[in-house]
Amino acid sequence: MKKIRCNLQGLSLIESVVTIGIVLLLATGLVIGMNSSLANARRSASRVKGTEYAVDAIERLRKERDLSWSAFALLQGDSCMDGDGELTGPVYGESDEPICPMVIDSTYSRLVQLAYTPPDQMNIDVTVAFIENGVSKSVTMKTLLTKWR
Repeated sequence: MKKIRCNLQGLSLIESVVTIGIVLLLATGLVIGMNSSLANARRSASRVKGTEYAVDAIERLRKERDLSWSAFALLQGDSCMDGDGELTGPVYGESDEPICPMVIDSTYSRLVQLAYTPPDQMNIDVTVAFIENGVSKSVTMKTLLTKWR
């Protein structure tokens, strides 16, 4: 019968180095994956907040319509909407495109474009612009409001 030898000396230096290398590779992969996920979450949060501001603008305009269609129908053209729902005129840049200053949370701006379409319809385009990592982004929502009363 053969005797079984037990190695009671522990791990060799090479085994330890290989094990530490494998653990470091796995940890690096996890960190890279988490950083990517966090960056995507931040981008999604910016877009969601922009969408919320666009919906808020449409709801404010819907309330204006409900108060008085005749006054609402006079609102036409391009306007900037601040955080309190006040409409002001935009600034026009070199390309004659309307530009709104960053008036909501110092990051977001809302451009509201209203176009009356007889009989008794108002096309509404709301564009919320924001800066994300130094890049201009925007969210646009469109709706049609009618004189329903």
